[in-house]
Amino acid sequence: MAKYIFLFFLWIAGFAYGCGDSETSVNDDIPVSKAPTSIKLPHLISDNMVLQQNSKVILWGEATPKCAVTISASWIKQDIVVNVDGKGQWQASIMTPAGGPETQTLSFDDGASAPLIVRNILIGEVWICSGQSNMEMPLGGWEGCPVDNMEEAVTNADKHSEIRMLTVESNSATVSQNELKGDWLVASSGQVKRFSAVAYYFALELQEKLNVPVGLVVAAWGGSDIESWLPGGDKYNGMLYPCHKYAAKGFLWYQGESNVWKWYEYQKNMKELVKSWRSLWEGSLGTGENMPFYYAEIAPYALPEDNGATGIVSALLREVQYEVQKEIMPAGMVCTNDLVALSEENQIHPANKKGVGMRLAHLALNQTYEHGEIISASPSFEGMCMEDGRVLLTFKNVGGGWMDIDKNSVLQNFELSDGKTLVNGCYVFYPASDISFGDGDVVTVSSDKVAAPKYIRYCFRNFMLGYMRNKAGLPLIPFRGESNIGGTYMVEVESGTSSGTSVALSDNPYASGERLLTNFYGDARLNLNLVVEEEGLYELSVYYMSEVDAAVRIQVNGGVQQNLNCSASGSWWNKLQCAGMTVTLLKGENTIVITPEANGGPNLDKVNVVKIERK
Repeated sequence: MAKYIFLFFLWIAGFAYGCGDSETSVNDDIPVSKAPTSIKLPHLISDNMVLQQNSKVILWGEATPKCAVTISASWIKQDIVVNVDGKGQWQASIMTPAGGPETQTLSFDDGASAPLIVRNILIGEVWICSGQSNMEMPLGGWEGCPVDNMEEAVTNADKHSEIRMLTVESNSATVSQNELKGDWLVASSGQVKRFSAVAYYFALELQEKLNVPVGLVVAAWGGSDIESWLPGGDKYNGMLYPCHKYAAKGFLWYQGESNVWKWYEYQKNMKELVKSWRSLWEGSLGTGENMPFYYAEIAPYALPEDNGATGIVSALLREVQYEVQKEIMPAGMVCTNDLVALSEENQIHPANKKGVGMRLAHLALNQTYEHGEIISASPSFEGMCMEDGRVLLTFKNVGGGWMDIDKNSVLQNFELSDGKTLVNGCYVFYPASDISFGDGDVVTVSSDKVAAPKYIRYCFRNFMLGYMRNKAGLPLIPFRGESNIGGTYMVEVESGTSSGTSVALSDNPYASGERLLTNFYGDARLNLNLVVEEEGLYELSVYYMSEVDAAVRIQVNGGVQQNLNCSASGSWWNKLQCAGMTVTLLKGENTIVITPEANGGPNLDKVNVVKIERK
């Protein structure tokens, strides 16, 4: 009994102490605060994020080694428990429902501290956006580089809070990084100027048509070349790789301006880039193999290093951009040669980002989301034939026909050449003087200065705005075509007979026939046989690769040897150049013998001959 009396008085004393004037009080109904959580989440998994709908998404982070993390999602009833490994890393997957405007939360609890809660999450469609400055360029523009209709977009941004964007902070790294820096921002009049303009307009169109939230992860760096985004490249390591666990629907790409001088490598690099990115997401999520890849053609720009507007090096890269899409499906390219103003000839950052973003969205809506009513494919060159000095052209994706156009403007877009007349080793092209539109997709073009056209091209310049559009308002993709008229001949080195102590035929993806004659020095010798239809003067061009200045000797049909200097192309292996001379060929078979000069010759790719007329 004495024991219980003692406990009673002890309780009374404690009660009195708790109700007194002391600064310390005890209330058993209020739990003691827990220590800060040990859980760390990547920047991608944070407030305002958008998760890919109807998908298995990955959640990952760090916590105290060997503990367990309990994950609670507001859209499912059952919690997920994942063990943390000895290095403090954990990863879990969770299914998402169909997208919608309802905000969601995620809770992460290590059991020893207060849960970490991620709020204001939306579920919808997620796209990874990358490239160089025209993808990076914000809606607010840059100094001297405004974005059209920016004020209207900013004013209306508060209506589009279901669009979210995370811009990856620029980071160049020599090894693959697991984390990035960047925050999810909600579209609003106060924030939207910081959004990538192209990506934002893409999201606006997508969100309107699909009626679900859209999340954009933008990893872009102005001036970057495609090589830096390949596996091992500094942008790939520092900006793209940290995103690869984040579930997404597909990729957007706007890049190429920094690769115009290496246009001949772009197709190979683009194929490698798309394959490696898809493989990266496939390895993480099992869904990357068929992720769509939509991209923008580089815009017209008067490249000052290549004769300004009249050069063609940018056109060569655009040609490769168009051709490669067939090898990386599902994919598509949007044409931009009507989205630039005449006054922007010297502006590499055109102001019309809305047109680019909307066309990318239309590609996605048509091809990925199966909105067949949305026309997304631009007209493109299909074939040509000759008729009485005129070129008859056929096109794909013309649909309901061509829009009404100003004939004089379109005539300047088409240029023709007879494939005979050369100036400084280049064919001379003349503007078209007449154009007519036949039934269906047939267009007939001629020039009063070219009696027998062999080559034709459309907007095949660094800067030339296109005026031909189909009834859907989509522009004709720039192209060049060649008729089957004789007069031009080509022979690959591998079709000839080579000899010499060191000479070798090597596989080379940059050579026209993917074979290159290497070690061409000393007693090396190449014999080629060439059949032409007419006797006469021909321009003979030797295509080669060489890191240093070199020279060869050319002997035609047993005649006098002529020296041909081959200035350095910049590489023995992947930079092609040509050197030419005038020769006389016989009708029928001709023999061409090539030997190196005393100091050695270049690596040889092919020989072209073109019948010429001197004026």
